[in-house]
Amino acid sequence: MGLQETFEAAINTYCDALEPPIPAEMPEDADLKMPRDPNEPLPGTPIDRPTAPPAVVRLQRNTRARLVAACKQKQMGGKAVINDAIEAYLDELDLEQ
Repeated sequence: MGLQETFEAAINTYCDALEPPIPAEMPEDADLKMPRDPNEPLPGTPIDRPTAPPAVVRLQRNTRARLVAACKQKQMGGKAVINDAIEAYLDELDLEQ
C-alpha cells in the first residue's frame, strides 16, 4: 500500500468511526476548503505529541470532502485530524508509528 492509499484508508476509516459518521459519499458541491486549526500554536512552539511526517498527498475529491466535514465536526484543523486519523489507523493495524 502506497502513501496515498494509506492516507485515504486512514481518513475514510476515521470518518466512518465519528459520531455521527461522515457520509461515505459526499455531494458534488461539498466544501473542499480545509479549515485551519483554531488552536494551532505559534510557529516554533514545541509539540506535545508526535505528528505524522510532512507529506504531500493528493486525496480523491470525496475523501477530501469527508476530511473537511470531519474537521468541521471535530472543530479541528486538517493537520490535527489527519494526525489523529493516521494514529488511529496505525493502532488499528497494530503497527508501530
